[in-house]
Amino acid sequence: MTRITPAPIEGNAFHRALGHRPDILERWYALDGSMRFSGLDPELKEEVRRVIADEVGCTFCSSLGRPDATKRDDRTAVAVAFAETVCANIADLPAIDDEVFDVLKQEFSEPEIVELVVWTLFMIAGSAFGALMKVPPASTDEFEEYQRWRAEGEAAARSAV
Repeated sequence: MTRITPAPIEGNAFHRALGHRPDILERWYALDGSMRFSGLDPELKEEVRRVIADEVGCTFCSSLGRPDATKRDDRTAVAVAFAETVCANIADLPAIDDEVFDVLKQEFSEPEIVELVVWTLFMIAGSAFGALMKVPPASTDEFEEYQRWRAEGEAAARSAV
């Protein structure tokens, strides 16, 4: 059960938890969609999101899809390892070794590294909000709507290239 009464708005459980601040909700999802469907491969970002959801403990976020190591190419594996490192060191981010970034540089350009860092921290923030507010798992309808939203966003991103 969430720690606050869900806002009386349309949307999933996460929307309703964040919906007490419609201005933040609107900007949050605009930024999410902008980052998720541009730049780095959306599937890579989704796998990072899934791992972070589990690491941070957001039941809602985890219910939207489980990590799948069998589908990871080299770039995705490096991105996931980076996200896991950030999660494990969240209380002392400056302590993350330069070697972590040396590994990133083998797979990603500097603009891509910036994007990965921003995406990782944004997903940590979202998952932390869901975990702290105890947002319940997605319903079947919420899960299916998330999958549709992702598919539509990814298709639009592919057609824009």
